[in-house]
Amino acid sequence: MFSSREIQRRCRQDLVFTFIAQMQCPDFRVLSDFRKNHMAFFYDCFRQSVQMALELKLASLGHISLDGSKFEANTSGGRCCFCSVTRTALQMQVMVFSLQRDCVRPGGAR
Repeated sequence: MFSSREIQRRCRQDLVFTFIAQMQCPDFRVLSDFRKNHMAFFYDCFRQSVQMALELKLASLGHISLDGSKFEANTSGGRCCFCSVTRTALQMQVMVFSLQRDCVRPGGAR
């Protein structure tokens, strides 16, 4: 969910969102501004989460599907070299950046 208006609506109607928001429902403009002002922080946290999940073998960079979108990654069981590790890290950064870019679009449009 990328739309600030959708998050605001869910905070008012969905018990889970209400609990996470601690019974406070911020305006969609506040949510949008907060996201814009802290984009670098969100990017870094998401990158670290993905990297940690990969290191703990909780995830792999096979096909990643989010909202029906698929992103390719090299998951061959072949030898591992610095080039493939660097390429995988670069692919991960590109995927994270594209998700972050989608979040910034007005109205959460894709």
